[in-house]
Amino acid sequence: MMSSQKKSSSRHGPIPTQRDLGIIYAVCQHGALTREQIRHLLFRKAEGLGSVQTVCRRLKLLVERGYLHRLRIPTLMGSGPYVYFPGAQAGIALSKDETTLARGRRRVRIHSATELAHSLETTDFYVRFTEELLERGGHIIVWLSERQAHYMLPGSSRSLPFTPDAYCLWTLCREQGSFFLEWDRGTESMVRIAEKLARYETYYGLRAYRDHLGEMGIRPRILFVASDDRRKKKLIDWMARRLNKGEWASLPTILVATREYAHSQPLEPIWQVPGDTVPRRLVD
Repeated sequence: MMSSQKKSSSRHGPIPTQRDLGIIYAVCQHGALTREQIRHLLFRKAEGLGSVQTVCRRLKLLVERGYLHRLRIPTLMGSGPYVYFPGAQAGIALSKDETTLARGRRRVRIHSATELAHSLETTDFYVRFTEELLERGGHIIVWLSERQAHYMLPGSSRSLPFTPDAYCLWTLCREQGSFFLEWDRGTESMVRIAEKLARYETYYGLRAYRDHLGEMGIRPRILFVASDDRRKKKLIDWMARRLNKGEWASLPTILVATREYAHSQPLEPIWQVPGDTVPRRLVD
């Protein structure tokens, strides 16, 4: 996936290694990554993860050469961990196609600590889901971050933005599945979520996934990850009432789980369909 290494005459030092290119691509794709996210994604060995010291040395070098930029996460007490963003030289390291793919159809800037936290939490789920699949012999075929999954719905008078938090196409035991991810932090009102699901209904009613996802266009489910049990119950009860009234008829299966279980055991029967008390697996 990464471009072949080329000779460099720039003042930014030797050309990055293939793993360096993977780091730069991943940071461009997700917009921001922590050291531990990078470590789990790109410093995995047969006997385990690479050392923290090895990761820190490599990231420091990429920052010094301008491929990455880093900032500390603000905390109530002391300095928080670094978060890594694309640097000024990131586009030089990647090919044109890779840069376009990593950034998606639009460029999204993170403007607040809340947006950054949301982005990093979504990526944490991606990292954990990747690990769970690998441990069982599966893998993620395609992952589109929020900026990559953005799509403009055709409207009567103007185009409407369709912006899931992520899209995933995965395979396990000769089975394939796909989903759109909605990472709920418990701050959005039901009115806002209703508006979001109305966009989803338009999307599925138009079968827009065929154009949007192309050959990846298996009809995706919708996964809601709630902040806690109380929020999960509120979402499920509210969705069940609306679905029982015949709303959102075009939507596929909606699955809801809490953040705790989505992180710890995403492939287990932790997902609940609104209106159904039997827990589901993603492969069900």
